[in-house]
Amino acid sequence: MEAGWWVVVADSARARIFMAAELPAPLREIEDLIQPEGRLPERALLHDRPGRSFESVGGARHAISPHTSPRAVSRHRFAERIADRIDRGLAEGSFRRLALVAPPAMLGALRAALSPPCKAHCELEIASDIGRMGRVDIERHLAHSATVARRPLAPGRDGHPRT
Repeated sequence: MEAGWWVVVADSARARIFMAAELPAPLREIEDLIQPEGRLPERALLHDRPGRSFESVGGARHAISPHTSPRAVSRHRFAERIADRIDRGLAEGSFRRLALVAPPAMLGALRAALSPPCKAHCELEIASDIGRMGRVDIERHLAHSATVARRPLAPGRDGHPRT
C-alpha cells in the first residue's frame, strides 16, 4: 500500500494508529498503544504525600501543591511516546499525511510533543473523544468531521472568502 494517511485516535490511556489511502476511506488499524495509568484516578497517580512548608509568619505548616497535576504529567508522557512513534513512522515513510483525533487536552499535548517535520505533515486535527469507539464508528465520525473541516468558508458580505 502506498504511503497515505496515518490517523491517530488517542486519549490519555490509549492511542490507536490507523492507515488509509485517502480520507474518508476504510481504516486499517496498524498499532494500539496503551498507557495503563491513564485510566487510574488521580489520587492513585500520587506516589508520595506532598511536601510541607512553614508559613512565612508564625509556625503554621501546610502542604505544598504540585505545579502540574499527576494526570497532566501522565498525559504529557504518553503524548511524547505517541509522538516518538509518529516520528518513526514518518522516518520509515509509512505516511505522507497525518490526522490527529483526541480530546482537547490530549490534542494539545500531542501538538506540543510532535516534531516540526511531523507537524508539517499534520493536515487534520479533530478535538473529539472517540478512542473507545469501534473502527466503523471512528470511520463515520472521521468522514463527517473531515468533510466539515475541509468545507470552504462561506463568503462574507463583500463576496470574498472570510479568513
